[in-house]
Amino acid sequence: ASAYYLNGQMEEGVKIVDAVLDTGLKTLNYFQYGLFIRHFETKKEFKKNQRLLEAVIALRPNNREPYILLAKTYGALGMNDQAKEIVRLVQQADPSYKAEGEKFIQSLK
Repeated sequence: ASAYYLNGQMEEGVKIVDAVLDTGLKTLNYFQYGLFIRHFETKKEFKKNQRLLEAVIALRPNNREPYILLAKTYGALGMNDQAKEIVRLVQQADPSYKAEGEKFIQSLK
């Protein structure tokens, strides 16, 4: 998948990522997911990013950044209740995110 990405063949890379996600295999690494997450975020393809971010969270559940990106993705998809739920989880795990999280929640209203 990364080779396709680096060669500018995103659609071929996306097919591989989709196939990996469909099988439930965890053969992609954190870096590979990141490449595609940034790509889809730039293109505002939030539904695809939702799937990738959920996979990244399963891969590295203790990393707060994918949770924050997932909350933003949920917000962009109009899934405000889910976005708020994710922000609250992050705030519980990391109190330093309280102010930033509240600001984000207010932006959803």
